[in-house]
Amino acid sequence: MKERIENVLRFNKPSRWVAGAAVALAAVFSVGFAINGSGCLFPIPMAAVQIEPHFRGNIAEVCEEPRELLEYYQNENIEYYIDNAIIGANFGKYGGGGAFQTASHVTLKTIVNAGKITVYLMALYEEYTGMDGIRSVAGSHMPVAITFSKPDYCVLEYWMPRDGIYNIPSIKRKFPQDLWDKVDTQLYIGQQQKNNMQKARAHFDANPSTADTTLFQAYFAVIQKLYEMDTGLNNAIKYVAVDITGIQESERVSFQKLFDLWSVSLDCKPLSMTSEELMQAGLLSATGFHEGLLFTFENASFDGETLTVGATKYRGPLGAASADFTVRFNNGAWTVHESDMVYMAN
Repeated sequence: MKERIENVLRFNKPSRWVAGAAVALAAVFSVGFAINGSGCLFPIPMAAVQIEPHFRGNIAEVCEEPRELLEYYQNENIEYYIDNAIIGANFGKYGGGGAFQTASHVTLKTIVNAGKITVYLMALYEEYTGMDGIRSVAGSHMPVAITFSKPDYCVLEYWMPRDGIYNIPSIKRKFPQDLWDKVDTQLYIGQQQKNNMQKARAHFDANPSTADTTLFQAYFAVIQKLYEMDTGLNNAIKYVAVDITGIQESERVSFQKLFDLWSVSLDCKPLSMTSEELMQAGLLSATGFHEGLLFTFENASFDGETLTVGATKYRGPLGAASADFTVRFNNGAWTVHESDMVYMAN
């Protein structure tokens, strides 16, 4: 396992086209998740996910073909963007582990002003599992205000009220007065739960949970397990990177979507890059990945119900965790077991 960690920093001199691509990537990362007229990050980066008074973060999932997706989504109803924003802002916060995430909302008022659209609504976010029957395992229900830009529907602000005794005062400061008597969650929860359950049933009917159809979740479960190991390595990070070359090719797209949402729920920028690419982008050096974590996989083997794989969480030569994992599929869910041999470099 020590060799596995040392291998992170071993690489051959890159070819000219690889170096050029890395320079381009570095330019992208230097400006963050910017929006321009030729494409976007989807479900739209949030310049300000705001829990009153001032909590900020980024919510983004990278489009593989932004121009085509932008054209498609611009023809969609704003309801689509609202549900995507709700899911993006809540994903990974509640630890429910549901395989399906969905949202339902009731629009209370929409205000269009100077190229912006602000929607005041009641938002229900839920995570569902198909294990032992379809059921909700985590979620939230609250009034929120989402401000989109026009015409691209990028999220400029996702506002959520404060908790406890500050809840109602914060809502009254944000919401128009004619909505104050409409923000009782009990007025809407029943129908919204029915809407979400309908979506969940349709999802699990169309995508029955089997080991073959959910293998990407096994890899993701390993990432989550590694993240919980040697938690001191997780301090003060801006990036969470994963080298997907060690993942079965058919699982990479689905895995990447989960990984990206999880990363931004940590207020980190998700990167899909090898150690060589990180080095060429100037993010990784011989002394380590000072602003992030790099997850790598190797020697993966899947026999139909069990995934065995070696994985490493790397911060630097003196900051890493590595183990061999066995991930078993049982009753519609994956369970991670780490080996007794766990290598910690610190």
